Amino acid sequence: AFPVEFVGATQWESLRGGLVTYLDKHLSAIVGFWFVGFAFFGIRLFGGLTYVYHLRNRGIEPLDPIWQDRLNRLTVKLKLKRRVKIHASSLVNVPAVIGVVKPLILLPVGLVNRLNVEEVEAILVHELGHIWRQDYLLNIIQSIIEVLFYFNPAVWWISALIRIERENCCDDM
Repeated sequence: AFPVEFVGATQWESLRGGLVTYLDKHLSAIVGFWFVGFAFFGIRLFGGLTYVYHLRNRGIEPLDPIWQDRLNRLTVKLKLKRRVKIHASSLVNVPAVIGVVKPLILLPVGLVNRLNVEEVEAILVHELGHIWRQDYLLNIIQSIIEVLFYFNPAVWWISALIRIERENCCDDM
């Protein structure tokens, strides 16, 4: 006959005691491993922020004032209070928005020449959607969470889903 309890209270206590002993014995190695990963992903985040600063200050040129006027009209329609600038960049391959306080939309050089007006406006509305939703700030917070919990695959999975949904929300605009 099987006992009613497969694992008794004394067995749980023994298991818990063994785990506590193991963690006490290896705590410095566990913390050291976490810190190495934290430092690696922290440096990666800092490098990304440095690259964004580089994008904002190098290889950009203002677009024709007509596009800034169109962007200003779209900004008013979306009831954005901040002034948004638009520039062409030789360093980006896809449209991007950078900045929280002074948002800047970067378009690849020559993109406005290859697309019709409606397509460019659709891109601008998408990028303004990121500004309206404050995605840049949220992305920084999300990246800090990824640095702190880099060891957890669920964090990376959820983070990837959030990024996809963030883009889908702006596509819907």
